[in-house]
Amino acid sequence: MQALLLMVALCASGDLQSDYQELVQVADAAREASQSMRGTEVSDADREKYMALRKDLSEKSDAFVEAHLLGDLSPEAAKVLVESSSHAMLRGLMYSWMRTSLEKGEPKAFLGNVDKLEKAGLDEAQMASLDQPRAVAMVAAGDMAGAKELATKKAEELGAGGLGMLDVLAAIHVCEGKLEDARQLFVKYQEKYGEENARSAYAFETKAKMIGQPAEEITVATWIGPKGAESEGWSGLAELRGNVVVMDFWQTWCGPCRVVMPGLSHLQEKMEGKPFEILGLCYKDGRPGYDWAEQKSVPVAQIEGESYVPHVRKFSKDMGLAYTIGVAEDRTNSTAYGIRGIPTLVMVDPQGRVAWITIGAAPGVDLLIEIMAEKMIAGAKVGSGG
Repeated sequence: MQALLLMVALCASGDLQSDYQELVQVADAAREASQSMRGTEVSDADREKYMALRKDLSEKSDAFVEAHLLGDLSPEAAKVLVESSSHAMLRGLMYSWMRTSLEKGEPKAFLGNVDKLEKAGLDEAQMASLDQPRAVAMVAAGDMAGAKELATKKAEELGAGGLGMLDVLAAIHVCEGKLEDARQLFVKYQEKYGEENARSAYAFETKAKMIGQPAEEITVATWIGPKGAESEGWSGLAELRGNVVVMDFWQTWCGPCRVVMPGLSHLQEKMEGKPFEILGLCYKDGRPGYDWAEQKSVPVAQIEGESYVPHVRKFSKDMGLAYTIGVAEDRTNSTAYGIRGIPTLVMVDPQGRVAWITIGAAPGVDLLIEIMAEKMIAGAKVGSGG
């Protein structure tokens, strides 16, 4: 985090174009390193060099976004974003901009910036990739009707590929307190596209089955508190009844999981003092892990058995996670919730019902969760006469 803050400070003091050219140089070096490893036996030194370049590129990209691409985009900044989308190693800059803009709570600016990117020449495919975060921004800006119209239209156009838009529509229904309407979105999708999209059945079957139903209880062997601290945790979800609970099914080796986690951590901090808990649920899966501080894979032999919990504890501490992690001995929890892809986020309402499920690391997911959670908490207060 300190390294990122330093980079942000350096970028902020520099010129947009010169900082971008520096970013391009790192991206070019990473691309050359990647190409040199194709079709040949890769040495450990070459692999480490490539990974170091990717880490440097990721950190510099995030710093560039923080320094130059937040708030209202200038025409020059919009052109830079459009240009970056054509560089194989810089396409992540657009994603970083989307994710950071929505995490920072700038929905109205984001919506205006989408129009600026179109004027700056962003191609049709890239513009289409902005539809889902645009719908999320509209929800955050309070334009529920506009968001519903956009998400409905795009879900129909995308057909079998419209699950992301259905997640946004489901979130709107959750905000309206209509869990059955949210569930029916996926029931109808399953009826219409189930056979065509059978390979992705896990992405809609669980939603069609579980939304609106009582949440399955979870089993945790060891709780790890915020930033790796000791924690007694809870006996299970029943003890958390009355809270909005978000279960994040993840593993340290999962790259998309690591993308989602900072936003979830920030959300937990933001919701401090409210009946809201995020639980990161993982288990001993026998796969290599990931060291956040070193930004590299950890062999299975180093995290097996009793070494697994210390590995996860170190990860939480190094990333500075503000929420609690529950470590299970096996995949019992994942089986109970039909988890076949991670990250999967399962949201449980104060009444203990599954309210919303999403899979993957779509930009703005933490913002949608925040909006739904606030609606649920307010509804629970009204229902209890508080």
